[in-house]
Amino acid sequence: LIRLVQGAQEEQHSFSIHGHKWLKESNDPDSGYVNAQEIGISEHFEFSISNGLPAIKNRFKTADYLYQSATSGDLWNGMWGIMRTYSDPQPDLSVLPNNLEMKGVKIQHCPDKSKIREYRVHAISAKGNLPGDKLVYNEKYKLYDPDAIIFVDEKNLASVRAGTRKPEPLVLRASAGECLKVTLFNDLPPLLTKTPHWISSPPITEGFNINQVPMSSRVSLHPQLVTYDVSRFDGTNVGLNDDQTIGPGESRLYKWFAGSYDENKKPVATELGAINLKSFGDIVNHPMHGAFGGLIVEPENATWVTDMNSDIQATITYKDKNGVVQSFREHVLFMQDDIALHSTNPNFLSGSYNSGTALRNIAVSEGAEDLGQKGYNYRTEPFYARLGTNPGLALLNDMDLTDILSSKRFGDPATPILKAKVGQNIRIRLLMPNSTNRQHSFTLHGAEWAENAWAKGTKSNVIGQNDSSRIISTQTGIASMKAYNIVPFYGAGGAAGLSGDFLYRNQETGVFSNGAWGILRIEP
Repeated sequence: LIRLVQGAQEEQHSFSIHGHKWLKESNDPDSGYVNAQEIGISEHFEFSISNGLPAIKNRFKTADYLYQSATSGDLWNGMWGIMRTYSDPQPDLSVLPNNLEMKGVKIQHCPDKSKIREYRVHAISAKGNLPGDKLVYNEKYKLYDPDAIIFVDEKNLASVRAGTRKPEPLVLRASAGECLKVTLFNDLPPLLTKTPHWISSPPITEGFNINQVPMSSRVSLHPQLVTYDVSRFDGTNVGLNDDQTIGPGESRLYKWFAGSYDENKKPVATELGAINLKSFGDIVNHPMHGAFGGLIVEPENATWVTDMNSDIQATITYKDKNGVVQSFREHVLFMQDDIALHSTNPNFLSGSYNSGTALRNIAVSEGAEDLGQKGYNYRTEPFYARLGTNPGLALLNDMDLTDILSSKRFGDPATPILKAKVGQNIRIRLLMPNSTNRQHSFTLHGAEWAENAWAKGTKSNVIGQNDSSRIISTQTGIASMKAYNIVPFYGAGGAAGLSGDFLYRNQETGVFSNGAWGILRIEP
């Protein structure tokens, strides 16, 4: 049992423990599993992590689990530690009665009868791989990251390098109950250059900031919620565990089970939904520059067809408990709030406070938790760019914003245009692998959904209708390593079956206006 307590605060936090998951509501077996808990002033939370796997007998006969406040600023400031478990009895620790490893019960991390799904993923740098040697966040307004690192599914690698497919965050999919074997290849150069940018992490000491920290060329993939051996497949170098990152030219296999174990320690296919993936090769630099992705655990035995030249949107088909074929449109959104952007647009670089191509933080930023550029899926559409002003000047309040969201006036935003047909069931997978210390809220205009996406009576193994859940139209508390499964009622277009453009956005004004918004386009 974890008892998480916070007294006073200046910033918000997001607590996570690697290799474990727990019920969102400890007294509700249908509340869904999570691996991160946002926490604010004068809050406390209690949760059981008894569904974690016991220690594996490595050479140290231990398994070390990282606990942390997962925001970039908190890790930068040292908020992390180790939970150490032992495979053999210890003289200073009592043996727990439910420690099945000591009773000789063997738990397989990929059960024998699980279907195997394999992926080959490459880590590449923008330099030498992407057109113009940069990851472009907005082509029209010339906003880009020259130091980006991204993960690419091998099947898309040639087209991404050729420029015929736009870069997007990695999206892997699996059906509940499958065993994933993901091989990561490190295609980075031995030495990564770093272009100075306006800092997005708090200062630790005078005269020192994140620009002075070299970027590592070692990478990894760390998952949430799936079941795995933390001493080998966690993607994090922590404590006495094996080295799980890889250097340039190396590869590594990660094995994850898309399921859980019941009270009898029997494997259960679990529809886990949206899961963050993140590089822990360099926790300071990598996530800021795009080294993240997502794993979506779909319904059991589901199949899917992705859209042309994109894995972000797909049509998922499966059979429900009654054997009836069902389908839905899936949209995967990665929220970003600490992007280190540059620009060659002179309108954005005016003023003596600018340096080179580095794009200044917006004028409303008052502290480290508000710094960094904002967007979705390696894309951004800031108001200042649409209006041709400077992000560092407080001019927006004096300008006419009446038509700022109009595609007729400014064209479609660079952020993802999500598409569905009227009446189609839709699911939005909202992920935030990394963030500053400011929590966020997400709204989809014209839609409402159950806060709890897991079906009643399924013990959090199936996403579906839950009439005991409250209804919301804005998801709050979004922080680092949080993920959400948004299933709007009535399908695309709402109860009235309307076609047209529906706004999705961050609720906070400074984040919304700095590029974190887009369009769900419902077609007749």
